[in-house]
Amino acid sequence: MELNNNPIIENKIEISTLKNFDNNINKKNDCIFCFLPQKRILFENDLIIIFEDINPIAKIHLLCIPKSHIKNINSLTINDLNLLNEMKNNSLEYIMKHYNNISENNIILGFHIPPFTSVNHLHMHCLVPPFNNCFIKFCKVNCVMRYLNTVINNIQNNN
Repeated sequence: MELNNNPIIENKIEISTLKNFDNNINKKNDCIFCFLPQKRILFENDLIIIFEDINPIAKIHLLCIPKSHIKNINSLTINDLNLLNEMKNNSLEYIMKHYNNISENNIILGFHIPPFTSVNHLHMHCLVPPFNNCFIKFCKVNCVMRYLNTVINNIQNNN
């Protein structure tokens, strides 16, 4: 049997060129965020990755994801509070370190509310205005986004 004609082997070779997280971490083979090209990664540690959104709606628009595959905010539990704080602290620190004159008060951190998620892997939007236009700000931020602090409060109050 020739290895080159085996689609499973070819797929594994293709995936191996991407950033493959630690094998001990829960990930899904069909998730684009579980196998992110290394060149897109701005920051990573043992728990999270930060990278630029491919369709930015603001002057600065980064995404912060957990390395472990978590579907969305509805999948979060009290056990994920440390992860959420890790996402928050590293995102704020990254933005304030790498962009000039950005105050923490100007940074918006939030998640899209299911079913308005584009990728079924928890991802926190890190936004710094100005927005590309007012309609996008209204629709994407005000209507279909839940702010990080609200998510944390909801988890704490439901347990």
